[in-house]
Amino acid sequence: MFEQALILRAGMADTLDIGLLAETLFFYGSAHLLLDRGSVIELARKIPADDLFALLDKNSVKVSYVRPNFSVMTSGFPPAHRFAAFTFHGVGPGKQKIDYQEEIHDMLVREFGNSLSTRKLARGIVDRLKLHKFSGIPGKEDAICDLALADVKDTKFVKLAITEILAHLLPEYQLHKHFKFSIFDLGKEFVVETDLDFVKLNAIYHQRVSVSHSSINPAYILAHLVAARADSHFAAYYMAEPVTTPLNSNIIRLKHFEFLQRRQTNAEEIQTFHDLIIPDFPSIRETLNEGRRTFGEFLTLLDQADKFKSFIQKTNPDVGLVHEYHRSATASTWADKLPSKSIRFAVATALGVAADAIFPTGLGTTIGITIGGADSLFGDRLIKGWRPNHFIAGPYRKFVEPPTE
Repeated sequence: MFEQALILRAGMADTLDIGLLAETLFFYGSAHLLLDRGSVIELARKIPADDLFALLDKNSVKVSYVRPNFSVMTSGFPPAHRFAAFTFHGVGPGKQKIDYQEEIHDMLVREFGNSLSTRKLARGIVDRLKLHKFSGIPGKEDAICDLALADVKDTKFVKLAITEILAHLLPEYQLHKHFKFSIFDLGKEFVVETDLDFVKLNAIYHQRVSVSHSSINPAYILAHLVAARADSHFAAYYMAEPVTTPLNSNIIRLKHFEFLQRRQTNAEEIQTFHDLIIPDFPSIRETLNEGRRTFGEFLTLLDQADKFKSFIQKTNPDVGLVHEYHRSATASTWADKLPSKSIRFAVATALGVAADAIFPTGLGTTIGITIGGADSLFGDRLIKGWRPNHFIAGPYRKFVEPPTE
């Protein structure tokens, strides 16, 4: 279980959930970051350059960049909509198009200023990622728009998806069950007929979201459908569990429940692990999102977690993380069957003597006697071997434990 996760746009909606990013990196054996314009800027804003490079350099992390943005274009009267994939291009003397490397450089310079540090940041990011090429076929991204168009022809799915979208955007709004949102197919375009009161919806929405950010209208609602379709497409392409926004996950689940079942199960396993194994401590996600630890400190913890991550990867999905953790932490070993502390002292001493037989310095016997006499947790680890609770009780707890007042 927890083999590979595809972290779409770093799991962000409007801002980066740095805790979700870290938690996914911690529990999954490998992670593929599929970035776009917004998520590159958010990563650069929230993670110091050296820590960001260290993250992208990890063997367990792959990084790709998607240029097209998937949205809804509207024109004419009555308004006709179509799903579209569009790419930003730069315009300059003698140059009408820019490649993805220049795109990343330019948007970071616009965001942070044209300084040496920004240019080095842009170069460092560009050198560490690959461009998603849609199988090398020009226009292949249009397939996502075609799939989204097929989705909206499913009347039942559309109504369920809109219910999810409005519940997410306006949790306080009571949507009546028999609302109308009908799609009239015009080929590549379509017209929407609806009785939703957008004036009333936006009066509530703009109490906490500025008009400059967005307004709720048919195109904005439909944009969430094509975004969710893009997420499911990429997850299928990379054969990985999609880690995306809660809203996109809910929309995907309506259309492809089985596809998200493994991700949902693993997310529940992580929550159960926190609730049952370490209930009195915050999670990694909470610790980072609340600013009690830096991302650099998390990377140090991640470097210490190799054995624990290996234990997770070997866990049978039909057994579950919590059950396997408890079994491994409490399983009897030959050392548990030793009749007394004196015998354990003898075993520890014997280990030291054996070491001296190979390297006759006397140090091995001294260490063995010290361990045996102390009968410490370290001695147990030496005799019994590593267990997952050693890591949780040690480095993990130290990382998440709130400071004492």
